[in-house]
Amino acid sequence: LRPYSHVIKHPLSFRDIVGALVEFPEEMNTNPSYSDGHLPVRGLASWNMWKGADLLQAIDLVFLNCLAYGKAVVEGKSPRRSDTNILRKKIMERNQCYRAATCGY
Repeated sequence: LRPYSHVIKHPLSFRDIVGALVEFPEEMNTNPSYSDGHLPVRGLASWNMWKGADLLQAIDLVFLNCLAYGKAVVEGKSPRRSDTNILRKKIMERNQCYRAATCGY
């Protein structure tokens, strides 16, 4: 298997996205606080998760990274890659419909 870092230029996870939005305190009995929205990933620090377009790009990048790594490890047409592709397309379609309805695109 090829190492993930050799295949993916900008590794990003949903955990990174949530971490950019919310800071979880060390103590479990205290409430989390809001973060500044910037990703802790080299090359993506200018993206702000509090901005809708940046958030959608980040979500799409998580899916693309998953698809790219699956292809790189010769997974080919697997059920996991197919499900990821379907979910990615549905999210992008919903976004297009929302933008068309609210922004006139």
